[in-house]
Amino acid sequence: METIVGEVEPGVALCFPAWIFDPIICAVMQIGEPYVNTEGLADLCLLLERHRLRRSFSDDNTVVEEVT
Repeated sequence: METIVGEVEPGVALCFPAWIFDPIICAVMQIGEPYVNTEGLADLCLLLERHRLRRSFSDDNTVVEEVT
C-alpha cells in the first residue's frame, strides 16, 4: 500500500494511505460524523510506541527539516 507521510507538528509524523488524497476516489465518498479525532490517534500512536507495537519503516530515522 502506498502511503504519504505528513508532519503534524515538529517531530510528529503520521502516515496516511495515498488513496485518501485522490480527488476521484474522494468525490464519490460521503461525509459523515468522524469516528475518532486526531488527539485520539496521537494517543494511540504513543500507546503503540510505549509497547513497541508501532510499525517501523526503513526510513524512520530520516528527519526532513521544513524550510521556512
